[in-house]
This record gives sequence, structure tokens and C-alpha cells, in this order.
Amino acid sequence: MATENTESVLSISLRQLFKYWSMKLFRSFRSESCRLLTSLSSSDLDMSEAFLVFALLELRILLDLLYERIRNLKSQICSMRKKFRRFSAK
Repeated sequence: MATENTESVLSISLRQLFKYWSMKLFRSFRSESCRLLTSLSSSDLDMSEAFLVFALLELRILLDLLYERIRNLKSQICSMRKKFRRFSAK
């Protein structure tokens, strides 16, 4: 009985955590990730599945951030190359 109550409390806390992250991520990340988090908060996953999905989602978000950072750095490098070419041509 105590295990069921603990599991129920953890499940409710996990759902609240998903809702919190989906609201927080709504402004920061792609809408696809937010939709996934929102759908997870209303699904009937067991705890291990939910944590696995949450970990995979966190990894996806980190990869998205890394991709954006690499794209920005690539743009900055191209801009610096153009400036260097103009400078060395003078």
C-alpha cells in the first residue's frame, strides 16, 4: 500500500515536472519538443519509461542548442573570413 502511494505521488510530481518544463521550454525551444512534453504529462507511462523519454528529450534539446551554437559560430567564421579577405586585399 505504501509503495502504491509513493508511486502515485511520484507520478503526480513527474507530471507536474513535465508541465513545468513544457511551459518553460515553450518560450525557449522548438514547439515540437513542447508538444511532446505536454503529451507526456497526460500519458500513462510507468516511471522508468517516463524518465527514459524525459532523458531522451533533454538530450534532444541539448543537441538542438548545440546545433544552433555551431550554426552561429559557422556564420561568425564566414563573416570573419570575408572581413579578412577585404582587409588583405587592400
